[in-house]
This record gives sequence, structure tokens and C-alpha cells, in this order.
Amino acid sequence: MSKKLVVKINENIVMIQIMILSFLIVNSNIHLPCLPAIQVYYHTSEYMVQLSFIMNAFVAMVISLFYGAAVDFYGRKPILLFSLSLFLLGTLTVIYAETIYLFFLGRLFQSLGDAGGAVTCSVIMADFYKGKVYARIQAILSIVLSLAWAGSPILGGRIFSLFGWKGNFVLVLILSVLMIAPVFFWQERKRVKKHKNPLIRDFPKSIKVIYAKFDSDFVVLSLLQALPLGLFTAFELMLPFIYKRDYGYRIQDLSIAFFIFILINILGSCVYMFFIKRASIKDMFRIASYTILLYFIFGVYFFSIYQSSSEINVYLIYGLLSFSLPFMVISSSTKIIDSYAQHMGIALSLLAIIRNAGTTFIPLLACVLSQNSFHSLFNITLLPTLLTAGLLIRILRRK
Repeated sequence: MSKKLVVKINENIVMIQIMILSFLIVNSNIHLPCLPAIQVYYHTSEYMVQLSFIMNAFVAMVISLFYGAAVDFYGRKPILLFSLSLFLLGTLTVIYAETIYLFFLGRLFQSLGDAGGAVTCSVIMADFYKGKVYARIQAILSIVLSLAWAGSPILGGRIFSLFGWKGNFVLVLILSVLMIAPVFFWQERKRVKKHKNPLIRDFPKSIKVIYAKFDSDFVVLSLLQALPLGLFTAFELMLPFIYKRDYGYRIQDLSIAFFIFILINILGSCVYMFFIKRASIKDMFRIASYTILLYFIFGVYFFSIYQSSSEINVYLIYGLLSFSLPFMVISSSTKIIDSYAQHMGIALSLLAIIRNAGTTFIPLLACVLSQNSFHSLFNITLLPTLLTAGLLIRILRRK
């Protein structure tokens, strides 16, 4: 097979994975402007509605280990089709759910499919790219996903105003069908080792591999994704309710706020993509350390000392966090891909478990304790921020 043909095949694979990952991002964010409406529809509390969306990360944390072993056992394509089918089933359940319990059931199936899709797509990308090439691909992916992240609340707010909150899930249902089609016709070329025994019997062997790989370096790199993503998710989930109380809650204003933060995240990814050609991964971590330090200093001043929650201060503080995310997330995942290439599925599933733990427990803590206040929300995130800074310092001190 010629080099040109190999590049073309890789480009097609990347396009399929970007489509699926973008779709999963759209599903996670398109419903954000509708959270108060869902609360009213089911006559439940803000916390229950937030919990139904936090559940996605919690389920991913629990099930990712199985998916990581399954993609190495059965192959990438079967697991990806299985995951998207689960997601489709969950979306149908949500559309017809008339009680909060059926709504949770549908979200559960969506979360199971989401987790499998995210892990499998990550493994497929890592099959074909390594090192700085992988970092550049991830930077491009980050930009595309950020655009999906930025546009989906605006789209969701528009659909909500025209068709109600279930209209968003109908759109997600249509998109999920469109996502399954290219995967069904995709010819998987990555060879998977044949296993004579069922996965359940070979799983203990995978556990031994996991234990061997679960060293301090892996934990540090994984936490550099988990903690800052948890901070951003906590803010994202609280923003609709804080806007409702402090700023009168207009869907258009909320969508614009999300759009601004994602544009800042895109800017960070563009800067990352520019510097990665000229600098090392360690330099990227150094930029992240400067940014997270500014986030901490300005946040303490505005939300703890000055006690101001004006919109410009909110944009400044969480804009710094949005900008710094690519420098921590892309750099840490690149280091993991390069260091654990022999057990890709297990390594990435472990990464997903730790990352989703951060995006589960930090937002849960924020939802329970923040009292719909930017001041309380920031104070809750002080410890994860300091831990993130400490991890960055540990990496930068190494030769």
C-alpha cells in the first residue's frame, strides 16, 4: 500500500472519529439552556436535573475499563457500533419519557453509549498517530470539538424556543442515525489479536496489565485532565441557574456566554497548535502553569477578596481556565499515548476513568455546596486548582 493511500485512509478514519466525537459533544451541550425547563416539566429539583447530566461522566468512569478491554478483544468497529446503538436506544427513551425515572433510564443508556464511543474513538486515533503528530491532530480535534461545544447551546436554545426541550433530543436522535451509517460501512484495517476465551475469562489478565501500568507518572498525567475538566464542568452546569438568579436568565445571554468561553478555548488550541511545532510538550505544560496561576490569583481577588460577580469578572476568570485546558489536556494525553502504546485500550480506559471521576465528583460537590453563587463556586474549586498547579510543578521540575 502506497504512502499516499495510507495517508488518505488515515484522513478518512480521522474524519469519522471527529464526526462521532463532535456529535457526542453536541449531545452533552445542546440541552444546557433547557435545564430549568426540564426541571419544571418533571416537577423536580435543580439538583436532580443536574445529576441526570453529571451521570454521563459517572457511567463513563465505571464502564470505561470494560470498553478499553473490549476494543482490544473484539475490535474497534463492533464496539463502536454497539455503543452508538445503545445511545440511539437511550435517546428514544428520553423522547418518550413522561416521568423523571424514565428520563434517567434514557440518560443512562445514552451515557453507556457515549462512554463506549469516546473510548473507542480515542483508541482508533491513537492507533495511527504518535508524538507531536498526535498532539497536532488533538489540537485540530480540540478546535472542531470546541466549535461543536460553542454552537450547540445556541442551536439548543433556538430549538427549545421553537419546539420545546424535547425538540433537542429529536435532533440528537436524527444525528445518531446519521453517525451509525459511516461506521457501518467503514472497513476496519487495524488487526486485533484473536482470543479463544470469552472476554469475561480473559478480563483478569487485563487487570494484571492495568495494575502494572498504574504508576505515579500515569496518575499525574491523568489528573492533569481530570481536575481542570472537572472545574470547567462544574462552572458549566451551574451557569444556567446562576444566570437565572443574578442576570434574569435569558437563553440568548446564556448561549452567548457559553460561546465566548468556547471561543477562548479555541484560541488556546490554536496557540497550542502553533507552538507545538517549535516547542516541546514540557513547554506546553509551562504555559499551562502560568495560566492556571493567573486563574488562581484573579479568582481569589474577585470572588474571595473583592466579592464581585460582575459578568466581566466571570469572563476573565473562566476565560483563563478555558484558555489553559488544551495545554493540560492535549499534552497529558500525548504523553500517555507515547508511553503506553502496547496496551492502548487499557491505558485510555484508565485515563477515561480518572478523567470522568474528576468531571463527576467536582461538579457534584459544586452543585450541592455552591448555593448558586459564583463566589461559593470558585471557593469550592480552590483545592482542585492548587492540586493542578502542584502537578504541573512536579512535571516541570523533572529533567
